Amino acid sequence: MKILGFISFYSSVPFWANNFISSEELEKIEDEELKNKLEEIVFSKDNDDFSIKIAQDGMIILRVYKLENKMIPWSDRLNNPNYTISNDIKNWNDYIEYLNTFYLLLDSSLYEIEKETFLETNELTKKDVMRAYFAYFDSLEKFQGCQSASHNQEPIEIYKKNRLPDSNYHLIKSKNNRFINKKVLEHTVQNFEYACKDYNLIKILSTLLRSISEYKEGNNQTSILFSWFIIESIIIQIWEKHINSLNNSFDNGSKRINKARKKHLESLSISVIINLLELMNLIPYELYIEIDKIRLCRNKIVHIDQDYVSTNNDAKESILCTKDLIKLNYNLEIFPNLNLIISPITI
Repeated sequence: MKILGFISFYSSVPFWANNFISSEELEKIEDEELKNKLEEIVFSKDNDDFSIKIAQDGMIILRVYKLENKMIPWSDRLNNPNYTISNDIKNWNDYIEYLNTFYLLLDSSLYEIEKETFLETNELTKKDVMRAYFAYFDSLEKFQGCQSASHNQEPIEIYKKNRLPDSNYHLIKSKNNRFINKKVLEHTVQNFEYACKDYNLIKILSTLLRSISEYKEGNNQTSILFSWFIIESIIIQIWEKHINSLNNSFDNGSKRINKARKKHLESLSISVIINLLELMNLIPYELYIEIDKIRLCRNKIVHIDQDYVSTNNDAKESILCTKDLIKLNYNLEIFPNLNLIISPITI
């Protein structure tokens, strides 16, 4: 027998995965049968980078092989000179980046294919996830249970509510028609597989989810800053790629762009680089205008401009600009769910 660990979470809005179960069906299923049905893996994908499983009750379960391979077993930590707490911090941070990326892509695919926006995606942290375990007996796989990834027990409570046969979570999913079909799941995993080939893209998509989460809560300044991190990162990537493409050699062995020249070109201000990219037709003029507008918003935030008040529209435009840059540089289109989730303050 072999036991493998995964990282798992539930979305903030419960849903049925792959197969819809109506409230009428729920009433007819015996408790033990329903318990087995809830933990059934209804969708899975394994490749060289990851293993993803999605249970009937909406639990999303991910194992990233390169991260698991870096983990040092508890029994070896005290005697391993290479182990520090930094190892755990980095592994968790990296895992959260992958989970947030998958969450964003799931929400994006749901809107792209079904025009549904019921997933109130929010940034995942270590407090929102669990360690899930599966036992393997030859070709058989058996779910073993979950444990909290932090001192916060809320994910475990949500797990219990999703797995209890008489939980009202199941009626909520059925009565509100909250269901994510196989086509959406396949498209999500296809995009996730593409993103996993470039860890820079994983970090960018994860940061985009953070920006969207802050926007939904009305934290406009924080949303704009997260979006700007992505915009500046992609702009620099495009600029450096272009510089390298021009760096041919001459007959005497010298290079068109030597180290000193390259250092100078890479040290140009982001404002100058944006202008040059537009003049070279490497970014569209309309996108240049949007980027420069967001750059000015970012500067006002960072320099605490008392006359500037960030708006929902500023934050929304920064997210849409980020989306366009991701499509331009990575050939991946994101459909962000920008529904606000702010409740009024009652009197």
